[in-house]
Amino acid sequence: MKSDFFYYALISSTVLMYGLGLNRISYMSRHLDKYFVTALKMYIVVPSSSLLCWIITDKLLTPAGMVQMFPFICIILFICISACCEMLMRMAADITTAEFSISFLCTLIAVNESSTIMEVLVISLSCVTSLFLLIPLIYALRIRLSVCSLFVEFKNDSLIYIGLAIFIIALSAWNISWLNPGVLP
Repeated sequence: MKSDFFYYALISSTVLMYGLGLNRISYMSRHLDKYFVTALKMYIVVPSSSLLCWIITDKLLTPAGMVQMFPFICIILFICISACCEMLMRMAADITTAEFSISFLCTLIAVNESSTIMEVLVISLSCVTSLFLLIPLIYALRIRLSVCSLFVEFKNDSLIYIGLAIFIIALSAWNISWLNPGVLP
């Protein structure tokens, strides 16, 4: 389970490998005031909706031969859980944390790439963790870029995305097939 968590959180990060939330990370690295509230909501909504979706998919849809319906079931369950959590957060703290696309796609990845209920939980938590591990990195990169003098063309987020691309290449470099000993005879 630890290896699955580190694989989906760091090595095959859903943000870096699938591109989930690159724009959102860039935005959240500018506005850190809602960082912890959004993280709390995503750590509640994504695992709970992933677990419910996996149970329904495994116990109802798979025996009925209707597995292709799992994204529809996932979106219905996700909207219900997310709306309830959003309502509770608005009543308790008067803060809105409307986040849909990244959380829903993390739910789909967790349900689609798991075979047991523990894997669903581990993958969903690692997907959310990978998102929130990159925000301090982008924030530090943003601070570092604000110190140096740049051309006007680079004042937007283009250097942030170039930095992310370099980080993706660095994480993916270990997976070069000709360096693996089992590939060549």
